[in-house]
Amino acid sequence: MADLVGQQLGNYRLIRLLGRGGFAEVFLGEHIYLKTLVAIRVLQPQLFKEQADEVHSEIQTLANLRHPNILAILDFDLEGRPPFIVETYAPNGTLRQRHPKGTQLPLDTIIPYVRQVASALDYAHAQEIIHRDVKPENMLIGPNNEILLSDFGIAVTATGISSPTITGPVAGSAAYMAPEQIRGKPRPASDQYSLGIVVYEWLSGKPPFQGSFMDMAYQHISTPPPFLREKVPGIPPAVEQVVMIALAKDPVQRFDSVETFANALREAHLASSAVLPATLPIKEAILSGSFGRKTLGAKALTIGRVEGNGLVIRDREVSRRQAEIRPAGQGYSIIDLDSMNGTYVNEQRIPSQTPYLLKTGDTIRMGKSKMTYEGSEMPGSTREGPATPIVSSKEVAPGSASPPAVGTGMLSTKVDEALEGDQEFISRAFEASAPAAPATPDLPASASSVPWVGEPTRNERLPATPDLPASASSAAENLRAAPRPPVGEEIELSLFAIASVKLEEGDIALVGKTYTAQAGVSREKPEDFWAAPFNMVVKSVKEPITFDILLHESENIELITNWHRRLLYRPDDVEPQLATFRFQVVTPGKSLLVIDFYHERRWLRTMRFEFDAVEQSQHVPVSSEV
Repeated sequence: MADLVGQQLGNYRLIRLLGRGGFAEVFLGEHIYLKTLVAIRVLQPQLFKEQADEVHSEIQTLANLRHPNILAILDFDLEGRPPFIVETYAPNGTLRQRHPKGTQLPLDTIIPYVRQVASALDYAHAQEIIHRDVKPENMLIGPNNEILLSDFGIAVTATGISSPTITGPVAGSAAYMAPEQIRGKPRPASDQYSLGIVVYEWLSGKPPFQGSFMDMAYQHISTPPPFLREKVPGIPPAVEQVVMIALAKDPVQRFDSVETFANALREAHLASSAVLPATLPIKEAILSGSFGRKTLGAKALTIGRVEGNGLVIRDREVSRRQAEIRPAGQGYSIIDLDSMNGTYVNEQRIPSQTPYLLKTGDTIRMGKSKMTYEGSEMPGSTREGPATPIVSSKEVAPGSASPPAVGTGMLSTKVDEALEGDQEFISRAFEASAPAAPATPDLPASASSVPWVGEPTRNERLPATPDLPASASSAAENLRAAPRPPVGEEIELSLFAIASVKLEEGDIALVGKTYTAQAGVSREKPEDFWAAPFNMVVKSVKEPITFDILLHESENIELITNWHRRLLYRPDDVEPQLATFRFQVVTPGKSLLVIDFYHERRWLRTMRFEFDAVEQSQHVPVSSEV
């Protein structure tokens, strides 16, 4: 292409060359009348001529994208000689220029970048656009240091993106391409994978896969990414797990949106970086097999056939990095790490990259090697107390009078897998079991919540970007995507896990006083409850669904009721269906309740409530007088 500096294209004069690529040259330009600076992408005439109709249609689509984190197309002339596109000028270069290859970044720097890019990508996906080339070179820095996602030049339009798979030529940068994109079938989750590779690179200094195009293509498709902890000692396990979910080989196993990934990363970082004195106890358990006996503690145990794993299994059918066992509440869960031959519990293959809760006596098989899990008992057998029968939803537990305010600090949510037990309880219609509570108040500094995609905005109910207090357990699985429903006659339900903790005015608890926590499932979001959405597939809305709800408490809290409730939910019932727990705080200080929701041993959601407890003699009631 001839030197165009100084020439005029339409109403724009080209000032200097900014960069050059395979499809275009980019110039700094100035509007001859408005005197505003712009970036002008001058297309290679021959390449454009060969695909003129396709490019024209695509540019028209992209020109309609309007988002604060997308580099805007201001004008274009595809009939000109040469054809050109006018874009917003980003004066501060790209994130690749700001952070050259090999640079390791702290999470406090990474997360704001990721959240802005994720917002832009989810917006593009909603407009049925898949970017396909997410990388630091295409993340520009605007005049106010905002991130502007650019270069949708190889983006594709996916009509009907809700079931998105399109077939076309392979396009993108090899180091960042998702497995399905390499196969020519990109989908919105492909952009999430690419952003996950970028996060991996920012954390460790290098992308997980290197080599020629063919080398990297093979690794993206077949090779699990190396442990981040091997390259970044001290990285929080929760953060590593979030990144690994985004890098799942199967796009269905990734988060359900890019913003969900960004929220999970932020939550995992905040939960790992804070300190909470009142933590949940973790019961030790034993893994026994031909290797002897291995004690499980507070840290995750990786299992594989090579050195570097916490437990090495010399079995050729076991993958180099086969599975991981990690604390889950007061028990443990196992995750298959995209192994070649699968991980089996009681001879049932467990889903890859999805935590599966273990119970005493479970037999785990990897290849030909078997081991037995012995340890934390099932809910209902770890603590003494009479069995709680199923009761009518309108019965009120004695002594559960409601204090004047509702404390609802929902600190996080998980999507993973669940549990069985022998204690059963049903309560419905929270209005029947407690006096009507006022609308949820603004949360104090000690309590906060994680916003959900599709949840109310700050002006409606949930804070948009609150600070998170510490978490007592890993946030790695938080906000995990619900599995896509199978095709057929099955029915997909959109439900909410709901919970509320009733405390004193100002979200505090008095030592020695009895309080009530309620948790359950609902078709709608009740006003006075925090709600976390999830989807599940059923064969009939007439058949009841069994959910297990577990309540874990910090050491300064004593449960009056059993810590496990089984709830039989009827999908055709419009009323919320609730389990009720009663508890007392026995010593003052920071207090924590963690509520887990399970279905058939699949962990659906987790909510955390943090609050302060004080002696009754120190409590000054809030006056209602003006």
